[in-house]
Amino acid sequence: MKFTLFIPGIFAFNGFDTELASSKLCDWNYEACINGDTSMGADCLMNPELGSDLLCTEQCFDHFETLGGEKLINYESFCGFRSNCPPGGCVSSFNIDKIKQYGCWCNFDDRLTEGSGEPINEYDSVCRNFQLCLRCTRIDAKNGDYSCDPKTDTYGAEGNSAFSIDCSAANAGNLCGESLCSCNQNFLQRIFLLNWIIPSLYTPEFLHSRGFNHELECPYVGGHREVECCGYWPDRFPYSTSSGRSCCNQHTIYNPVDEVCCENGTVAHLGQLCE
Repeated sequence: MKFTLFIPGIFAFNGFDTELASSKLCDWNYEACINGDTSMGADCLMNPELGSDLLCTEQCFDHFETLGGEKLINYESFCGFRSNCPPGGCVSSFNIDKIKQYGCWCNFDDRLTEGSGEPINEYDSVCRNFQLCLRCTRIDAKNGDYSCDPKTDTYGAEGNSAFSIDCSAANAGNLCGESLCSCNQNFLQRIFLLNWIIPSLYTPEFLHSRGFNHELECPYVGGHREVECCGYWPDRFPYSTSSGRSCCNQHTIYNPVDEVCCENGTVAHLGQLCE
């Protein structure tokens, strides 16, 4: 479906200013499509076809190539220009609709990081580890004096033909991005593995939309507790500091009452020698 866009003020340019008028149109539609300011350009986030017609042109490419920098990068990402990608770029998504709002821990979108109770099956257990991992992105950020919100912050993911994701290389110097990448990519890999190995484990009866009452079936036990995190990403998890347990070398939980933390980070029972 095609639309004709009327841009206020376009006739203010005379024939001598044709190139300037074209550049202005490109700038206005860039603001509309990429920054969401539709006061002058098309609302092409709601209508990508219109955005493609108005913004993804040879004239606009030449204009943003001349400007260079971040605007050119954003422009090429939206238009997929000269790469045969559609408007919005080449984006692949992992469909998790079958476990969205499912069981006690498979909560996403606005309920991301929420969950309580015992997992109801293996899928829910993978989701629990995922949510605990994400909670630690916030806890570690607070303790490290930087910000990290798993609901809004983004991350880079550097992949290869062997389907391996390097979160550290893709987020160098960005502790939030590195941890979020690790939590998210590990979650997807484990769900994929579960589907591949034992697909018969899945049952839709635990979808909240099917009537599973997560408030009743997933009770929260305990009040407000001070927590810290322990473990390596992506298997990092929060634990209560008032429980008597401690984290050995920041990576292994142990009970100082009957266990000892060894210098190499391993845990030994009292009376045993550290390795």
